[in-house]
Amino acid sequence: MRAPLPPPDPSVPVLADLLGPAAPEILTPVLGIRPDGLRPTQIRYSPGRSATVLYSVDGSSERFVATTGGNLPSGAARLSDGSSEIAVWAVPQDPRLPGLRVAMNGPTLAPILREVGLRSPIRHLRLRSYRPTRRAVVEVTTAEHRVFLKVVRPDRVQHLQLAHRTVAEQIRVPRSLGWSPDLGIAVLEALPGASLRRAASQSLAGTLPSWATLASNLDQIPLLDNHRPGLIERTATHVRLLTAIRPGLAESLAELQTYLSGAPDEPLRPAHNDLHSEQILIQGDGQLTILDIDTVGPGRRVDDAALLIGHIYTHAAAGGGSVALAEYGSRLLAECEKTLDSNSLRLRISAAVLAFATTPFRRQDPDWPAATARRIDAARSWSLSH
Repeated sequence: MRAPLPPPDPSVPVLADLLGPAAPEILTPVLGIRPDGLRPTQIRYSPGRSATVLYSVDGSSERFVATTGGNLPSGAARLSDGSSEIAVWAVPQDPRLPGLRVAMNGPTLAPILREVGLRSPIRHLRLRSYRPTRRAVVEVTTAEHRVFLKVVRPDRVQHLQLAHRTVAEQIRVPRSLGWSPDLGIAVLEALPGASLRRAASQSLAGTLPSWATLASNLDQIPLLDNHRPGLIERTATHVRLLTAIRPGLAESLAELQTYLSGAPDEPLRPAHNDLHSEQILIQGDGQLTILDIDTVGPGRRVDDAALLIGHIYTHAAAGGGSVALAEYGSRLLAECEKTLDSNSLRLRISAAVLAFATTPFRRQDPDWPAATARRIDAARSWSLSH
């Protein structure tokens, strides 16, 4: 079932074509093939500016990307109708992630792995996540090892390497085994454990960490120079997107944005800045690992708590979580309200849930209009619960 189209955007006139049934015809002249079974599985959309769409092909591992508006990447094939221009490529040929094509090709990857001491033959490569032009994660399995390659733009890999090297000296995070500054690749060790969300649904539910345990780990994060906007600061961006795709909710969204802007300010301190239930691994003995630490830097502790709780509640409300996960979310909320300002926490949970309201559209879920409205309602409820 194809997802409904968003309202037309005069500044991104090909948006409907890229998301609709015309996409294969648009891509065929550039790719040289007609990708039958093509469907959008991810969109990054900046209303009035640009759109980037990732496509999958039914029954195939092939993926393609089309992007329009903004600063189009050089090195990609181009298509123009005189008023709009589209850049297109087949994954892994991302023009802004030169390391991806190397990471997804055994013969070109093997020398890089040998440089970090991994000499056994490569058995399997799997693209675990991909955000076009921004980053990707490739899982590599050899005869003796399993590692993850984090691929970013080359000008950002030095910070990624520094974050893993520095934070690994303080808390349990994947160590960097080596990196390529030219390709933008960091080779990260694979650590055991189930994600917090999965652990709640398994026999590990009794080992889920308290907020005090999580906060103790966050306290040990060094204060790296990597400032990111907080949850409240990012609200305007989310409201702008949500208003564009659900214009009938514009008034409600504007009211919510105004309400959230009144959240009390909080002091900056070392923070993860993207802490959610997939970023925490739990082992049977309760030992935990924190992932994706390239976001680590000055932030607000209450934002870390709010994002984690908001992620748990959103997942549970969507029917994807166990009773144990929902109960854990309630427990975390109660624990956090003993040490954090309740008003500030709940307003920031509202901001986190509002951010997650963009996910159904970004994934192009068939029911994204209704799912988006439900999450906006949930965000409003959180904002009024303090």
